[in-house]
Formats: sequence, structure tokens, C-alpha cells
Amino acid sequence: MPGLASSAGCRRPLRTILLSALLVAARTDLEAAERSASAHDKTSGRSAIGASAATVTPEEARGLIPWNELSQASRSLIEDVVNNPTVFHRSQSEVFECTPDVYLLLLHQPVLTMELWKSLGLCGANLEEVAPDHFRGSDARACKGSWQFVYKSPELHVIYCEGEYRGPLLATTLETRSVLVLRTVFIEERGKTYVKHQIDGYVRAEAGTLKTAARVLRPVFQRSVEATMQEVLWFVSLMCRYSVYDPHTIAQATAHADRVSDSVKTSMQSALHPLLAASPPRRPEPTAP
Repeated sequence: MPGLASSAGCRRPLRTILLSALLVAARTDLEAAERSASAHDKTSGRSAIGASAATVTPEEARGLIPWNELSQASRSLIEDVVNNPTVFHRSQSEVFECTPDVYLLLLHQPVLTMELWKSLGLCGANLEEVAPDHFRGSDARACKGSWQFVYKSPELHVIYCEGEYRGPLLATTLETRSVLVLRTVFIEERGKTYVKHQIDGYVRAEAGTLKTAARVLRPVFQRSVEATMQEVLWFVSLMCRYSVYDPHTIAQATAHADRVSDSVKTSMQSALHPLLAASPPRRPEPTAP
């Protein structure tokens, strides 16, 4: 989950694995889950997950943030970004099979999620936890960022991010502050559990030689923000898909993740237990002659 200065350092591999993950998913079940999620949105009295950015303004989306439940420090941290964004974007919603325990653990423990991606050979970014619910990472090239959860509940997360881009050519720089509002619903359909989630993102260009360009060339900056927000969702959702598809590989990778604490490993193994019980180990793919 990057600081929204640029991509997370896993862009091409994630797009490749996405195609494979979509082939694994059962389309009829996903469509049924989507219908159930839509019905849940209508009966819950909340803004529907799946409503496009074209149908919501930043002011309307702002009402989804639980301001009264935030500390004064958290309010001060995000208020200016939410009220004065350079770009606001609502992502497409996404539906995929996963248990709530695995989904929330991969979301709340991004160091674990990053190490799992590395174990599959699909990511070269670095990430560390610098304080509870506060993380810092870089793509080992030109981008780095930090983020922290300022609000967490199973169906709503508010995340504050700071990003920095330092281009190798022409001394290009850009610093951003962002607020991500992630909404999630869990759906039971045909004996399976599905997750549906969507992000509202407020991104503010703060400083650097690219700040003016970000404002003047707003459509270009908008597209960059949209692509990065999609990668934020994929970072978690694709690992969720793979955990359902091959939980035994994920369990083994978790056990060998040296940068993950024993308590998080234990929590992940516990979360994977129902998936492991329901899925026999997969045979290794035959190697090409």
C-alpha cells in the first residue's frame, strides 16, 4: 500500500497475477455475491459500495468518514487533505472470495502481505512497521511513502498516507499527502464467503518541482492516482485470492517469513486453518522439458 506518490513497486507482476486469479474465480458465484452485496448496501442505509466516482462528490464522500470517532490528532492529520484535495477519486468496487479473518489480517499486516508477495517472486519493494498501525516503505528506486491507520473497523478503514517521488532525471520531485477511505462488506453466498471493497481517495500535491504540473496537468495526475489506488486494492485482494486458491503454499510462506513476528504468523496460520482443511495440497506444476 503505497503513499500515493507513485506505484507500489509491484505493478507489472500484480497485473500478470490478476489475470490468473480471475481465471480461478467462479464467475457465477461472483455474480451472485455481487447481487447479495447490492442488496446489503440498500438495506444497510449506507452509501452503496459500487457507486462510481461520477455519481459522488468529494463533499458527499466526506460524510462516510466517522469524524466523531477520530481523535483530535487524527482529525487534524486528515482534515486539510479531505477538504482541499488536488484530486479525488472513487475506485471501482471489487468482489472476490476470501474469509474475513484472512482479508483483515492481510490488510492490517502489510509487512506480512509484502513478504508473501516476495515469497512468490512477485515484488521487490521494501516495507517495515515503524509503530503500531504505522508503516513505511519504498520501491528501491525513486519512490517512498508511509501510512497509518487512523480508524479501523471490519467494514471501514481510514488511512493517512505521505508519499515522495525523487526522479533520477531533471531533479523531478513530488510530495503528496493522501487519505484513503476503504469500505468493505462480507457476503455469504452458496456456502462461500466473499469480500466486496472500494476506496475513496483524497490526494493533495504538497511540494516539489512536479507540484505545479500536478495541478496544471490534472488529468494526467488523476490517471496516475487512479492507477495507484487500483494497485492498493490489488495488493490485498490478489493475495486473498491466492490464499483461497492455494492456502498450503501461503501457510508455508508465512512460516518462513523472517520479517514477520511470531504472533502475526500464529494469527495467519489460525486464519488459514478453515481454508487448509477444505483444500488438499496442490501438486507442483510440471516443468517444461
